[in-house]
Amino acid sequence: QMVIALDCDGDNRLMRNSAIGSYTNWTNRGAGAQEFADGEALMGGGVVNDGQAVVIQGGAVNLLTVTGNDRIFRIDKFPGDVGAVSPECIVQIPGGVAFMDSSGPQIATAQGVVAIGDNKVARTYLANVGDISAVTAAYDPELKQIVWCAENEFLTYDLATQEFVQVMESTGYIIRMSNPALTLEDMDTLGTLEELQFPLDSNVWKGGRPRLAALDTDLKFGFFDGPFLAAEMDTATLTDTASMLVSWCEPVTD
Repeated sequence: QMVIALDCDGDNRLMRNSAIGSYTNWTNRGAGAQEFADGEALMGGGVVNDGQAVVIQGGAVNLLTVTGNDRIFRIDKFPGDVGAVSPECIVQIPGGVAFMDSSGPQIATAQGVVAIGDNKVARTYLANVGDISAVTAAYDPELKQIVWCAENEFLTYDLATQEFVQVMESTGYIIRMSNPALTLEDMDTLGTLEELQFPLDSNVWKGGRPRLAALDTDLKFGFFDGPFLAAEMDTATLTDTASMLVSWCEPVTD
């Protein structure tokens, strides 16, 4: 194992790696540096499997593969010019790294980069978000969902169904965080059972399990442990001049 640092020594294209097995050694035993001349500034990255990781730039995605020799790893640039719009839009997911490109949401794995939002939500989401560089991202390990947030609009991607849903929520920044567990004795300071804000089986009391959290527009912090939001359905605008009375309808969704 090694530690990789990006944007080093005032150079936003310079990556440094520590020696294998020694995160404090940055001078010998395989420690080194790599300049990424093409692909714009380094933004972030993550691990995709035991021997490979991706490094994401503003206009490129690179695969790092451990070689087992003095070079430590090999760097291969994936085809295309997609990249992350900011470091905050990059998030580690199982087996890959998700990020937001200026063309929409992407997932990078050892096999390449997939534009998961093409022909689905990419154009609509980008049109709704004024400043794409302000997008933040987090991964919900319980629901196995990626969430991007900008200007009070969530774009949520479910890994199991490979589908998106958009949610309007007054949230300025999302992260993944754990809270400390509380025993019954600890809860005495919070009042009686009738005065507790959450039921006893709520995740609020369990602690230790990372889950989705956020700062709202008033900079107040909280977890998404409240009741489910009511579902909304938007339909296309009808241009027929005749008046109609709809007495029944059924949504057909995937």
